[in-house]
Amino acid sequence: MSDSGGSSGGLRDELGRLPPGDVRQCLVALIPEERKSILFRNLFNYRFTSGECLDGHSFGNLFLAALADVTGSASAAIEEA
Repeated sequence: MSDSGGSSGGLRDELGRLPPGDVRQCLVALIPEERKSILFRNLFNYRFTSGECLDGHSFGNLFLAALADVTGSASAAIEEA
């Protein structure tokens, strides 16, 4: 994992875990190109543009960070996602 800037770097520093940006991009690439799937593609790439804590974070990165907490590991989160 090489993405350590922006949202990924912030989550890495704040939570002490692998930066999720590269995994997020891989998951987005796996989303089918169907019309109904565009919403999920846009959702995972969505970046918050306001709020002191959320500004600059992508929804997908936050989702993966939360999923890692819920499942107990980054690898389990990736498998579930």
